Amino acid sequence: MISGPLTSKNRIASIDVLRGIALFGIVIVNCAFFGLPLAETMGGMSPESPLADRITWVLVKVFAEFKFISIFSLLFGFGIAMQRSRRIDSGRGFTAFGIRRMVILGAFGLAHVLFLWYGDVLFLYALVGLLL
Repeated sequence: MISGPLTSKNRIASIDVLRGIALFGIVIVNCAFFGLPLAETMGGMSPESPLADRITWVLVKVFAEFKFISIFSLLFGFGIAMQRSRRIDSGRGFTAFGIRRMVILGAFGLAHVLFLWYGDVLFLYALVGLLL
């Protein structure tokens, strides 16, 4: 069985593409949070806003918000399941490995939320990953 990072021939290309699409969608949804004051992003679209802004806001709300993060979360769980399967198949335990990875992810998430952006989800993923 494979040990270490996957090579390109061992990767599942469709999963990588889906992960990329999910990340792109998450960026699109979060663009307003990156560029506008929090009060403005939480209050919705003003009727006085330009038509293009109102249309974009509706499209993001209907077609993107919470959809891409759901796909990404599902892929996070799939990744953990694949890592566990590979470790078990190779005769190595997963518990210590999984805990170590989630602690590192949690440290990155905590640093990100404290120093870069309040909307980070990595720390939450780490907590859920520890439960898994």
